[in-house]
Amino acid sequence: MIKTDGTRFANGEAWRCLTCGIADTARANRQPGSSGAGEILVDHPQAFRDGTRMLIGTNVFDCGELRLVDTCTPDKATVYPIAPHRPGAVMRELRLHPDDRHLGFSEPSLINGVFVDQFAVVSGLVFNRAAARYELTEVTYLLPNASESQGLIEPVPGEPARLRRNEPTAMIGEFRGFTHDGKSALGIGTYDSWNFDLFVTDLKTAGSRRVSMDPAYTDPSKTSPDDDWIVYMDGRVGDRMSFAGALPGVPPIVDVVNTGAVQFFYNNGDRRFFQPYIARIDDPGRTQQLNACDDPTPGSGSVCDPLWNGRADPAWSPDGTAIVYWQAMAVPPACGPGQPTAPNCPVSAEPGGRATRLMIAELTDRQPHEPPPVEPFDMDIPWATRVEPGQPLPTRPHLPAGTYTLDGDVSGKATVVVTENAEGTAVSRIDVDYDDYSIDGDNVVNGTESATSAPYTWHSDLTLSGKHSGSRSTGRDGFVVTPPSKSGERATISGELITVLDGRTYTSPRTGQ
Repeated sequence: MIKTDGTRFANGEAWRCLTCGIADTARANRQPGSSGAGEILVDHPQAFRDGTRMLIGTNVFDCGELRLVDTCTPDKATVYPIAPHRPGAVMRELRLHPDDRHLGFSEPSLINGVFVDQFAVVSGLVFNRAAARYELTEVTYLLPNASESQGLIEPVPGEPARLRRNEPTAMIGEFRGFTHDGKSALGIGTYDSWNFDLFVTDLKTAGSRRVSMDPAYTDPSKTSPDDDWIVYMDGRVGDRMSFAGALPGVPPIVDVVNTGAVQFFYNNGDRRFFQPYIARIDDPGRTQQLNACDDPTPGSGSVCDPLWNGRADPAWSPDGTAIVYWQAMAVPPACGPGQPTAPNCPVSAEPGGRATRLMIAELTDRQPHEPPPVEPFDMDIPWATRVEPGQPLPTRPHLPAGTYTLDGDVSGKATVVVTENAEGTAVSRIDVDYDDYSIDGDNVVNGTESATSAPYTWHSDLTLSGKHSGSRSTGRDGFVVTPPSKSGERATISGELITVLDGRTYTSPRTGQ
């Protein structure tokens, strides 16, 4: 805990450790058979509104009647694990609902520790005093049920050979949190091919609003206390993701099978290509880099030094006048020879040579205000998929194998060929042929593109004309991303994926870059 008003704690320091020495306590509290509970000890800390508890990873840190900011110390606290809803379930990046009684998180589907899919989950959070742990109730996957629309692009009812492009609905590929009123969830999705943007989805209607807009990867995020603004970490600095997402007017069709490759592009080892941005939710196209400055020189140590990476998660002060985020300095092997950074790794000028630092951005033209009251959430999410305790992961719907026609909203068409895997459980390959395809009348797409999953392979030969001109292309052997055999290793990249837009060229990174 760090003081932000210039005052100090009773011990004379401006900071105080709340969790030092809790590891043994957390392990002692873990219940037999509760695999996954308590495994993460201090990830993404979030205080409950009662001021005496905080969520830390997959645990709740409880100081009883003592307030965290006043008299709570590690020896006076109890760490209770959160029991998973089914054996072997993995809960990652947990987010506390504003009513303190519900929880959201992402549940990955893993092979050898590598993500192959991920589901957003919302549940109740109840304390079981007898078992000394928290438990999940009314577990609900934010995945449309059988009676709802199943995706952005799906077959037309009664016309199985045709596809339709829906308005954004249930766009929560990865759970990023709740709005401050607790009525909506934040998540990641693609509405334009390989533009990984944020969407706010109403938990009652499933309607989604796009709140970021850029050919990059947008991830950690938080809405302001009045839900009018949003701060998020984004990889647009240096055009890191433009090699795949810069071409406008291309629908997210091949994204269905190659989205999983994105995890190998916005990271390079421990380096994340993130910086913080702020935007109004009702005007996502207008953004401001929160830490912009006049000295973005790599290695300078300035607040906008690109070798100091933004990390998860940014957060607002309760009165809406400040934003806190943290950065990590690029360290070997993510810098040095062969890397798209300075030729040598930077030397930290921070006290003690620290490689991490906490930042506070003061919004000087904002007036402080009280956060609005929060109504208890009732877990009535009519469009989502409820599961009972012990049930396996739900099955994600997918386009059946076949040949389809997708008409452009303004002109042309796309012929889409879908191939399923041998088990018929997922799409393994997509081929698309664009013929004067236009969504908006400004951008016209022609050419062919295909993609396969695991390893992720692109073959692209697209051209763009109209308001903008450009192309997205690969060589004869395509662009191939082979996932690592286990978590923590790097993917292997071969070939190139190149996007040209209005005369500017963006090229894919190589292995380790």
